[in-house]
This record gives sequence, structure tokens and C-alpha cells, in this order.
Amino acid sequence: MKAALQGVAFDPRDVSTTRQELYSRVERAKIALARVAKTVVVCQHEGFSLKVDLTREKFAELTSDLLNRTEQAIDRLLDAKGYTAGQIDQVLCAGGSTRMSMVRDMLQRKFPGRVNTQIEPDLCVAQGAARMAKLIETGNAKQGTISLSPHAYGVLAIGEDGKQHVYPVILKDQKLPCASARPEEQSRPDYQYGQFYTASDGQARVPLEVYEFDGLSHQELQEKESCRKIGSVFIENLPANRPRGQQVFATFELDESLQLTVWALDVSSGATKSVQLTLGDTRQDEIQKNAVRSAAMSRLLQDTEVKS
Repeated sequence: MKAALQGVAFDPRDVSTTRQELYSRVERAKIALARVAKTVVVCQHEGFSLKVDLTREKFAELTSDLLNRTEQAIDRLLDAKGYTAGQIDQVLCAGGSTRMSMVRDMLQRKFPGRVNTQIEPDLCVAQGAARMAKLIETGNAKQGTISLSPHAYGVLAIGEDGKQHVYPVILKDQKLPCASARPEEQSRPDYQYGQFYTASDGQARVPLEVYEFDGLSHQELQEKESCRKIGSVFIENLPANRPRGQQVFATFELDESLQLTVWALDVSSGATKSVQLTLGDTRQDEIQKNAVRSAAMSRLLQDTEVKS
């Protein structure tokens, strides 16, 4: 598309109605490529018309980064659960994207002969949810029905490499309700993942910025830009004469209603602070406003970072 627009005095993507129409045509082209090897995308704007041929091969090239991320997510899931691809008996294709030939080819390569494409990928998730709702309504749901953490949740901190990363505290797919280690639970295997440290001398204010992302292992550090900030908790009025490296402990607790409670403890002073965050109800405009406020706050509070 960029090449086709060279020399044109306008970009139709700058007009919201044209951009939406183009998005719809591209979406239809994506769906069509699941059935045919080649299709055409048409863009019309202010009396001009542009036709772009799109093949499966070109579409796969343009979206290869997304397919790579999908394959990496599968590998992370297998690794976190302690399985190899050869130990999986059958792969069920759920969701419209599994109709795409590039996705099915990737799955067949990883799980040869074990990819089940017989179910209806667009409807199977909704059908399963409807069946479960009916079982719950009639009281016939099995006692083993459980809720899982929909995402991972962690804290932004400066790592040993001097860069900011989001460190997981609660992982995706943990059984709900769940809680990370508390300061007194030093024998827990996840105890170390709640420990953070002040990053500068004389730091009298410590913010713990809480982020949401997808992560199945505590070793999966995340780039800030790939995560979504959902809130902060601040410990303030700390002694100003302390050297950097003071321990700050974070404990997360997530219940089945997706309410996340975050406790922060400054170990040496005993100061604590907590915040409750209700997940899944943040609108995009609020996210944008929070991002602007966070950027302004970061400029004002450059000396109040925490360190892993």
C-alpha cells in the first residue's frame, strides 16, 4: 500500500471514514485468503480508486511477525506446563484466525497429524461458554470447574542491565483465587519475585507501578511498551537519609471477581500501602489519559524509581 501511494498528494488512511472502509475491505480479504490463493483489495477516496493484488504468500510475509509471536506463545505455554510438542495428542483449532492457512501450516509443522480442524472455530468458544452457563444455571456443573487468572500481573523496575522491565508477580492461568508470597513466607518458591529495591540514595517516595501482560513464567521479563499499566501504589514520607538498595516487598492477591489487591511494604521502616484494582473495565480513553498522566508524573518523579 505504501508503495502504491508514492507520489499521491494525500493518504486515504488520514480520513477516518475511508480508513474504516479500507480496514473492512482488508478484513474481508484476510477471510477470503483462507479459501482462495489470491484476492484484490480496493481503496476508493475522493474520486480515486486503487486496486492492490494480495496473495497468500504476500499476506504471510506482511504478518510474519504476528505468526512468530503466536508460535512463541505456544512454545512458552508448553515450556511452562512441562510438555514437549510430541506429548500433545490433539490440537483443537478455536478462533477465526485458525482458519488462516499460514496458522494451520504452522500448527501442522509443530504437531504433525494431530491438528483437529473438524470443529467450528468461530463458534466453539461461544458454544462451550453457553453450555457451561446452562450447567451452572441448572446446578449440574462439575465441582472441578475453576477460574484462572486471565493475564499475568507485575511491577515495573530497573533490572541489572540498567533498563526498565516488568517483573511478573502473579502469572497467567493461575487458579483463582490466588496470592503471591507475603514477606513472612520466605519458604515459598515465589518469594523472591516479590522483592524489589530502591534505586537512589535518599529516596523518600517509592512507587510500585502495576502492569498487566501475558506471561506463564517468572523468568519472562517484559518490555514496558508491551504491557498495559493498570495502576500504582505509593509508599511516601520515608526516611530521607537512607542509601539506595532498601528492600520493598510487593504482594498481589487476585480473587475470582478479578479484583487485584496490591500491598507494598518498605521493609526497613515498616511503612505499608495498598490499593485495590478492578480488572477488565478500563476504557481505551482512560488508558490514554493515564498514559499522559504517567508520562508527566515520570518527569516529575525521576528520582523515585524502584530496582529489582
